[in-house]
Amino acid sequence: MQHKIRLLAIKILIAIGIDLVAFLVLITLWKPTPDESTIELLLLMGIFVINIGLAIAFKYTVRSWYFPLLLNSIIAVMVFHGVMIGWYAYKHRGMHKMQFLNDGKSYEFVLDKKDTSYNFYEKYRDGSLNRFMSGEYKMVRDTEYLIDPVNQMKVYKDTLIGFAKNKIVLKEE
Repeated sequence: MQHKIRLLAIKILIAIGIDLVAFLVLITLWKPTPDESTIELLLLMGIFVINIGLAIAFKYTVRSWYFPLLLNSIIAVMVFHGVMIGWYAYKHRGMHKMQFLNDGKSYEFVLDKKDTSYNFYEKYRDGSLNRFMSGEYKMVRDTEYLIDPVNQMKVYKDTLIGFAKNKIVLKEE
């Protein structure tokens, strides 16, 4: 009896390991952001359906893998959801988000501390964002210089200079 349980556990771990490698490769290539979390739900549903399909296919070919794959369909979804939550926390930790208003429009300004990139988004009333400017920034003492061939901007003491005629005070999100 213990041999069957041990064999079942090994098969479940192999199935989860294969799914985990595939999922990590997908995350690394895709690099999802929290605003794409609805795609995560579709991906998790896809993983569930694929594992159920494999379990049904293996029921008629390799019967010993039917139950491990059936269990894997549930376990894999929970594991991958945990991986995605960890990924979002990792992505959020390296970002510095600030908001400001200019000419009646709401904007969001994001500095990515991991790769020294920045993005400007126009923020709409429904909460959606539209990225309209991005580039790299360089930190010199207490000033961040936004490197862009068209615009000459900098952030000094939470004040954005060069975006509009007047200096804009940034508010932390």
